[in-house]
Amino acid sequence: MCKKCGEVKLKTEFDKRKDSIDGYRHICRLCRIEKNKEWNRKHRKKLLLTMKKWRKANREKIKAYKKNKAVRK
Repeated sequence: MCKKCGEVKLKTEFDKRKDSIDGYRHICRLCRIEKNKEWNRKHRKKLLLTMKKWRKANREKIKAYKKNKAVRK
């Protein structure tokens, strides 16, 4: 049973989790996806700022990745 929506679902609708008692998460995939989307909407500005800082600090890594990606094609 999903702890968020309260519906009884098959185990295949839950992601696995090693540290839980039964080996599965307590919320179903659909509820977890919605929860992540909601969190991302609330923290969008912070996420964009963090990504921008990372790209600025790792320009060489990005260039090397793009170069290797082009060679593989």
